[in-house]
Amino acid sequence: MPNQPAICRPGTAAEIGRALGNSGDPASPPDNDGSRADMGALDGVEVSVDPEPDGLPTSYALNPAFPNPFNPTTSLRFALPVGGNLSIVLYDAQGRFVQRLVSGQYKAGFYHVTLNAANLPAGLYLVRMEAGAFSTVQKVVLVK
Repeated sequence: MPNQPAICRPGTAAEIGRALGNSGDPASPPDNDGSRADMGALDGVEVSVDPEPDGLPTSYALNPAFPNPFNPTTSLRFALPVGGNLSIVLYDAQGRFVQRLVSGQYKAGFYHVTLNAANLPAGLYLVRMEAGAFSTVQKVVLVK
């Protein structure tokens, strides 16, 4: 299937986000997104974010990772119809924080993130994107 936006039923992404958002060190203060400080973060995970010159999107989207399953790199394309705060976070299958892929203020537009997970163990991971009121989660599989 070509790059289609992720589709979430109402409430589903928010429920998953709440379940994942409380991972991390319970003794640490919450981050701005309500998650706990970076317990379990792994050094060496490389991420690059590049804007794409394709005009402006009309809706938020986190397209499926490609390739998926992947080894060791995958690309996540996302769209922001309006500028604002954006967070894309990688969690392991148990909902533990692994890496903050993207965080900060972004202008409206199309972007892609390349994740190099060569230093991560094989397995299932969850990618959560939050921008404004939009929230979605997708699964990615790292194979070795």
